[in-house]
Amino acid sequence: MQNNTLKAVRSGLPAEWLLSALSKRGVGRDEICQSLGLQDSIFNTPATVLSLEIYNRLFEWGAERVGDSALGIHMAEEVEFHQFGLLGYLSSNAATLRDWSELIERYHCIFSPEFSITFRHQAKTCYCVYQEAKLPDSDTRQDIAFSMALMIQTIRRVLEIDWIPERCDFTYSAPQDLEEHHRFFGPNLHFDQAHNTIKLEEDLLETPVATADPNLLLILKQQANQLFDQIAGTQDLVRHVRVLLTTGLGNKELTTETMARQLNMSVRNLHRQLRERNTSFSELRDETILQVSKEALLETDASITDIALKLGYSEASAFVRVFKRLSGSSPLQFRKHSSQKAP
Repeated sequence: MQNNTLKAVRSGLPAEWLLSALSKRGVGRDEICQSLGLQDSIFNTPATVLSLEIYNRLFEWGAERVGDSALGIHMAEEVEFHQFGLLGYLSSNAATLRDWSELIERYHCIFSPEFSITFRHQAKTCYCVYQEAKLPDSDTRQDIAFSMALMIQTIRRVLEIDWIPERCDFTYSAPQDLEEHHRFFGPNLHFDQAHNTIKLEEDLLETPVATADPNLLLILKQQANQLFDQIAGTQDLVRHVRVLLTTGLGNKELTTETMARQLNMSVRNLHRQLRERNTSFSELRDETILQVSKEALLETDASITDIALKLGYSEASAFVRVFKRLSGSSPLQFRKHSSQKAP
């Protein structure tokens, strides 16, 4: 066993569903502890919560252990709503897919504040964006595939057809064997992208959910709002705002009003709580824009105009002014200077 044994923390991810899926594949908890160097006490609670690092390690190790490179996809086809607790029950009682998308976007942090799911609406198209939590030297492809597949599987259950998205983008590189990805996600797949995105028709969101119970939904939302208020009242608020800003970049409707609505609080309360944490919505937005734009300039060959458009600027000149104000140099100067420093 490793000396620096990792331990689960309550701020992590509920992972009982993952352990159950591995158990069905012949992987027991004793083997998991021995192989990953974990204490067996990590599984003593009825609802196992794992730290983000352990969760990612377990998911990737499990895929290798059972010899299934598409484990995340296959798990998404098996799981049931109730395995995700309150979030799952909320999802199954939404009136329509549009209501489902709004519930998922608002309350996903109850299940795990480390990740976020947002829905962007443009004309007749909707984009479901999944933002994974990134850790140094942590492989998240199984979690991404699982989360993306789970969204699609939910839509299929409601539509009662083998629905295929118009397009799917993944932040990870293309696997050597794409057969299962094409089988499940369809033919129009793109890898090494800036965001994990599912493209679907806006009209599909009006489809009613057959399992919906409006009376039960009211009770569930009351419970969810209480939990949400607890999350919003902690220091995690700043991190959650950062996540929502990162996944919402390019959406011109992402304002303090829409942010407050997603956080289930008033605009005044949002401003007050951020001020108490020595920051503001505009400061966090500027920091996010600068971070994302620097990554795009360093890691891609995208033009300044393309980067500006993806960040929600109608003109490249406006983006250049903001970038220069925040960094002290123009985007081209930053890219040139960084490339000269690279080995």
